[in-house]
Amino acid sequence: MQAEIKRLVPADAIVTQQVTVDQDKVVMRLISTRRIADATVARARQDLMRRTGREVELSVDAVASKSELADLVERLARPAPPVSKEQTVAEIQKELLDSVHPAIQDIWPSADAPIQDFDVVLGASGAVIDIRYQAAKDLGDVPINMVLQNLRTKLGMPDLSLKAERIRPPSAGRSPHDASAKRKRQ
Repeated sequence: MQAEIKRLVPADAIVTQQVTVDQDKVVMRLISTRRIADATVARARQDLMRRTGREVELSVDAVASKSELADLVERLARPAPPVSKEQTVAEIQKELLDSVHPAIQDIWPSADAPIQDFDVVLGASGAVIDIRYQAAKDLGDVPINMVLQNLRTKLGMPDLSLKAERIRPPSAGRSPHDASAKRKRQ
């Protein structure tokens, strides 16, 4: 029986063993620092029954080793990582605007058409950057499409849309916020 125990559980993993043998039954209770698969325990039980000709009750329970317990105690002693709080919509919006602003400033043809304002709108169909720029003439499709492609690349947002709205420069009798042209690119 000791040979079967050694095949079942390595000697250095046995914490305790209790073996009771009587006329028609063998009861073995092992406590080990290693988990032994149920199928392995069942095979060992069958082998013992064949060898002894007796009914065999065999149980192997696993417990933590000293090193596992020490590791557990150490992990429990460490402070828990801080729980990140949920961001408010305003915080998310500010973070988004803060990442979009430098990207726009880097690629916008500001000398020809200075940006007056911009917004980022998130919707079911994706994100849209709405830019209002001041210029005597529309920038045209080619520059707007180049800006859009650069923004998609810089921001990592392939589905980004761009809406560019020209605001005419102030002149006598006109408000600086008169919009004379709107353009949207998908």
